[in-house]
Amino acid sequence: MVSSDSSGAAEPMASVAGVELLSTEGVDAKAVEARIEELAQAARAVTLQRFGRAVRLFAPLYVSNACLSSCTYCGFSKGLDVARRTLTVDEVEAEARGLVARGFRHLLLVSGEHRIEVSADYLQACVERLRPF
Repeated sequence: MVSSDSSGAAEPMASVAGVELLSTEGVDAKAVEARIEELAQAARAVTLQRFGRAVRLFAPLYVSNACLSSCTYCGFSKGLDVARRTLTVDEVEAEARGLVARGFRHLLLVSGEHRIEVSADYLQACVERLRPF
């Protein structure tokens, strides 16, 4: 969204739930505090609308650290000198059983990006095996 100031120059604007997010006109400390509260309430309303009141925690289940990418932030990056391992589907199931036994209800499969070792078929087999959990 774009608006214009009194000179007619375009100024970027954005809104969420009809609340304007960016404005530099007439800013003072009390206005900023009120604005923050207004934005917080709008954010809360959108969050409740989209996700409800549920909070879900996911336990990571590392299925493979094989990777063909070189992301600087990642411990799976192909340039790192680490031992690479991809679990078999049976090993994935065993790990999942251990996590479920510890009370985790939501699992997040984690892997590097390797189209052969972590193929779509491999991931599908893992998900199908874990579906009963």
